[in-house]
Amino acid sequence: MSRPHDTSTAAGGRTGGFKGYRGDLLLQHRALRVMPFDRAGALLGLLLAVVVTATYVLLGNQVTQAWVAVCQAWMSAAQLPAVVSTDPAATWPGLDSLWPHVRIALAPPALSLYTLAGQAFVLAGAFLWQASWPDRAMPLRYIVRILVALQAMILLYFLIWPAHFPYRVLDHTKDISTFNALFIALVPWIWWLTYFPFVRSWPKRLASLALVMGYFLVATPVAVATHATLVHLLGSTLQPLLFLFAGPLLDLLVMLAFYAWTVTWEAPGDWERLALQSRPGRPGA
Repeated sequence: MSRPHDTSTAAGGRTGGFKGYRGDLLLQHRALRVMPFDRAGALLGLLLAVVVTATYVLLGNQVTQAWVAVCQAWMSAAQLPAVVSTDPAATWPGLDSLWPHVRIALAPPALSLYTLAGQAFVLAGAFLWQASWPDRAMPLRYIVRILVALQAMILLYFLIWPAHFPYRVLDHTKDISTFNALFIALVPWIWWLTYFPFVRSWPKRLASLALVMGYFLVATPVAVATHATLVHLLGSTLQPLLFLFAGPLLDLLVMLAFYAWTVTWEAPGDWERLALQSRPGRPGA
């Protein structure tokens, strides 16, 4: 039996097939297609990631002040008795530039048995309500159940140890903003490793990177101020749930959504033009 050999052109002008032992044409499966490694593009992408990250780190003081200004404007508009500040000791290692962050000192309302009972009543209502939803809403029902279960455990903690919750609003807001600051610094590297190999157009690369980083730079102080306001209005029992589902997890989901959208800027035809056929294997592979 002779070894199958490449054919440069398949029926209908398609490329990348090979002949079987009977001489008939076998087209290669699209799962075996690969894209050429763009060494120059990878090096330029690495340089871009270094430059963008370094610029962001050096502008840490300016980013921090901008976040403080947004939070102060929010608190003033809402007429909340908050103190917006920064931590002078929070600097990048070996640099005078601040980790971009903001912290808000805002007292939550005092917890009482009536407050806990009211929240428990709302949780029970939410649990009973989701049970009446149709089967097609089952994924959403499970999300509601998880939220209800977690919040029920949080209420139980506050019922047993009401004065021993160690997490202040000041710490919560600083941690949220600090995590976002580190997340923003990682975005150029994540894009270099996972986005640039599939999108070869530099205008699209730059636009996508600027869009994602710009979103988090703007959204971070808004999220921090929103968290502080909700805790001030609804109590400390909301803090754990906000951190778990409206903190790092939400940021990751938003980044994935941006990635899924911006990667579609590269038309499938562009990938087809870049794709190479891998070496032919066994017929039917």
